[in-house]
Parts: sequence; structure tokens; C-alpha cells
Amino acid sequence: MSDKAVRFRNAIPLLFLLITSCSSTPAAPTGTVAVSPAPTSTIAPDPVSTFTPTATAVPAPARAFYTMDVTIDYDAHTVAVDQTIRNPNHTGGQLNALVLAVEPNLWPDCFTLNGLSIDGVPTTAYSLDGQRLDIALSSFFMPETVLTIEIQYTLSLPFAEQEDPNVSRPRIFGYTRRQLNLTNWYPFVVPNLNGEWVLHEPWFYGEHLVYEAADYEVNVKFTDPATAPVVASSGFPESQADFTRYTLTAARTFALAASREFQVSTLDAGGVIVSSYYFP
Repeated sequence: MSDKAVRFRNAIPLLFLLITSCSSTPAAPTGTVAVSPAPTSTIAPDPVSTFTPTATAVPAPARAFYTMDVTIDYDAHTVAVDQTIRNPNHTGGQLNALVLAVEPNLWPDCFTLNGLSIDGVPTTAYSLDGQRLDIALSSFFMPETVLTIEIQYTLSLPFAEQEDPNVSRPRIFGYTRRQLNLTNWYPFVVPNLNGEWVLHEPWFYGEHLVYEAADYEVNVKFTDPATAPVVASSGFPESQADFTRYTLTAARTFALAASREFQVSTLDAGGVIVSSYYFP
């Protein structure tokens, strides 16, 4: 190493000492003139590279998740529902609208829509015609993302009068003298195949609805717990403080029936509990 380089390297600690010692100016003694120190240059530190972690995208769930808080007035035959749908877009394309099936709206004065929100923002950009609820979206629903739909509605159940099945379609949804039946009773997002929403018109026989598998959490309570009926549902029941939670995974739909006259018979079939509900 040259003598010049050695002198420069040895001068750095001295320069640093001079810089720090001149960071403040002591008061001048009486009778003397204070002289400000000459400006000094500051050695800038080497730039330090910074790395900001990139947030990892959360993959969309495999299925939609339906949460429903349900209050049933058994004697008045009414149902109030606060429903949330976390719906993933697995269509492979971006969507600017959604289509939901609302079967109760096929019955006169049965379905009343009280509120509708998309990702927490209330919207009135929808149309309800028969069983079809079209919702326009304010921005594109991108592939493999999740959109949250919140719906508040009430049902005034029709009387399910049973007539000759050779003359009229059998009726299940609604109430009878002995029970209450909720089948195809909540709005659900219909499948989108090749860019088309699949919602067929009802026919006299057979099923017209097409479902995608979904997960469910349905919280049910009755306005009069003291006279609450026995409930038969397609979900697993868990008793809570003032309601019962029913959960169901990877199912086509969620249904329940309720009656004060139901008798229950339970059987353990190889570790699987099977319950049947019947009238005496």
C-alpha cells in the first residue's frame, strides 16, 4: 500500500473525531471574540438496500360458504334471515354480475328482500324477477378471488296443501297442520358454466335447480323457546345459549323440517349416528 493511501486511511478517524468535537460550540471566554468553526463535510454512509416483503395472496376457498342467522316464528309461519355468502370465482373469467336463485319468490307474498350488500357496501343495482335475482357489480369480480354477499330477508310461508300428485306438483316448502318445511328456501348463487348462468325454469316433475357444493353454518332460534318444535335438519346440531348451530360441509343444499309432534329414533350404525323423525 502507498504512503499516500496509508495517510488517507489514518486521517479518517481523526476527521471523524474533529466532526464530532465540533458538533456544538462552547461559550467564548469573557473578553474574547467567539469564532464559529469552519464548515465541515459529512461523509455519507454507504446506501443500505431495503427489501419490502410482498404480501402473499390468500387462495380462494374451494367452495362457497353460507352463514345464516335464522329466527322462526313457528305459529305465525314466518322466518327472518340474515344471510352471508362468501363466494369464490372459479369460473376462469372476470364477472360483472351475479345471478342467484330465489325459489321462495315463486310464491305470492312469500319473499321480502330487506337489504343487500356486496363486500359491505349496500346496493340497489339488482332486479328480482320470479326466481331470478340479478345483481350488477360495481367492479369486475376477478378469477380466484372471493366476494361477500349479505342479504336480509323475511319469509311468510305458504300453506303446503297436498293435492292429487297426478293433478298438481307435490308441495313441500311451507307449512302444514303438523309441521314446517324449509326446502330451497334461501337465495344461492347458481353455477356459471362457459359464461352462462345455469337457472332452469321449474317444471311439473323433477328438479330444475342446479347446485354447486358449498359449506353451511345455520344458526336457528325460535321466537318462543318454551314451545320450540323438534328440528330435523341436514346439518350437524350444536346447542348454544339461545340457538342451535347446524353445520354441513360440501353439500348441495341445506334443508330442515320442524314439528312439535316429531318423535325421534336414533341408531348407532358402525359409529355413525342415524336419526329418523316420524309422527306417532
